[in-house]
Amino acid sequence: VYHCDGAVFQKALSAASSVRVETHNVDGVARDKLTTFIATKLGKTVAAPGTPADLSFLMQPLDDQGTFWQAINDTASGLPLGTLRVYTVKPDGSRGHLLWAETFSGNANMPWPAVVRGLILQFQSRFHIK
Repeated sequence: VYHCDGAVFQKALSAASSVRVETHNVDGVARDKLTTFIATKLGKTVAAPGTPADLSFLMQPLDDQGTFWQAINDTASGLPLGTLRVYTVKPDGSRGHLLWAETFSGNANMPWPAVVRGLILQFQSRFHIK
């Protein structure tokens, strides 16, 4: 089991100048919100597709069907709906080591744009980003 190390992640984030944004191909909402957050709040350059980057931010929904989590993990905090993961980037451009994973939970009926907003706000709050 991997345990994220906030200090290691913050050091890598501080050293990074460019960041790649990864979402599902048709997920314009997550791509736009994540791009804006990275550029305005983190002050990082968002790398164009196919260009080198120091880190990769991946945002995606969890369990599109909802059935597995709903049957097993219906807890007070809700169902895990989305994740934001940050990876190093290898010289060949592929994802390297996982540096940070943020999971957002909520009501199964929550629309994806609300999950995206919740994930970004949760990440921002955890690292005290203004």
